[in-house]
Amino acid sequence: MAAESACWSVTPLDWDSEFWGRRVVRVSSAAPDSDVVGDGRSGALDDALSAADLAYLLVDADRIDLVAAAERCGFNVVDVRCEVVRCDDVARPSTRSKPEGFECHAPNAVELRHSAELAARSHLNTRFGNDAELSHDDTAEMYRRWLMRDAARRDWSVVVAVSDERVLGYATHGAHSDATGSIGLIAVDRAAQGLGVGSALLSAAITAECQAGRGQMTVVTQGGSRPAMAMYQAAGFTVARLGLWLHWHRR
Repeated sequence: MAAESACWSVTPLDWDSEFWGRRVVRVSSAAPDSDVVGDGRSGALDDALSAADLAYLLVDADRIDLVAAAERCGFNVVDVRCEVVRCDDVARPSTRSKPEGFECHAPNAVELRHSAELAARSHLNTRFGNDAELSHDDTAEMYRRWLMRDAARRDWSVVVAVSDERVLGYATHGAHSDATGSIGLIAVDRAAQGLGVGSALLSAAITAECQAGRGQMTVVTQGGSRPAMAMYQAAGFTVARLGLWLHWHRR
């Protein structure tokens, strides 16, 4: 399918629209004869953008033709999306020694608030933080709310790493499907990086998902983050899909 023959579907995003205070949509490419499900509609890319102020577009990394078509309409690449999966026995015992100096557990109310503040300052290198037209303060607030939302979601949980009542890091995790778990957010305080906190949080999340009957894990992370990719690779994850996130703003 050449970019010129592609059509585009668009789906309004209610939560994003309310948060950013503008009309936000998710745009995706589709075969010309495909059916668009739900509230989406299909057509030319310009048509897809006619009802939007901000648009998100995810394109497979090998579809440079679609990236070029989107850029001609004013989209800009803001991040590399990497989906990693772990399909082997997640319950196998770890051969690594347990890190010392902190423990991982479900957070109390104070630790959860501290985790939300850590989230607010830890994800500014994401596609939202990389978008120069979005406020860093607003992006920080979005991740603060994201962590609290995950903590309140059904079949989702938060695990924190704590040392001397100080939150060193956190991970949110829960059901992606009946048999598959997922990591939502994971971050380690800058001062605690290199101590094995991220790996310990990841291990705790994997174990919890396995105990809940979800023996497969999937995670969306940043393909440009070497530490994140190294951590997932060491835990037995492999790359399933690479993509490019693009954003468009009405001017």
